[in-house]
Amino acid sequence: MDRHLHREELIALARKLQRSANQHLSECAECREEVELLRKFNMAGHSRLQDAPAGWVERAALLAQKHHSLEKIRKAVAALVFDSWAATQPIGVRGQASIGERRLRFEADRFTFDLRAERLPGEWAFVAQVTTESLPPGNFALSAGKKELTADTAGFFQWTADRPPRRILLRSDDTEIEIPELSWKKNRPR
Repeated sequence: MDRHLHREELIALARKLQRSANQHLSECAECREEVELLRKFNMAGHSRLQDAPAGWVERAALLAQKHHSLEKIRKAVAALVFDSWAATQPIGVRGQASIGERRLRFEADRFTFDLRAERLPGEWAFVAQVTTESLPPGNFALSAGKKELTADTAGFFQWTADRPPRRILLRSDDTEIEIPELSWKKNRPR
């Protein structure tokens, strides 16, 4: 036989679940391969997996629930309640000591975020903590610049960077707290 099967003939053969006794398919490897491809890649109108395993269905349902819960994330912008660089220094404290260290406190809803920054030679060192009444201290993640951090068991974040972060974002399972953009310029005392 010189001619190959037409597209409609190939699809019709691929839709048959059982192997058909087609004379041309038994002789023509090219048409046989096309029928197999149509069966394998679900192009012939039959699902390759008629009944999904129960475990797959359960996982898909859980994914759908997680996606739905993302819509319920509460977002808040924290308010700055203390900045050591803005506080007036006692008369006896002057000079460079107050420039190399900064303490900040932010509050949002029922959350408190404390940040301590210290200027070291060539880098900054940071220690931060989130405290809240309802969540365990280690339940938050922190994004500072390009760094993604998780809290230790006491709820502390520790990291170093060449420069201090301008933006910080805190996330838990159901809450996202944005820290207002930070400026790290301070007027030197006279």
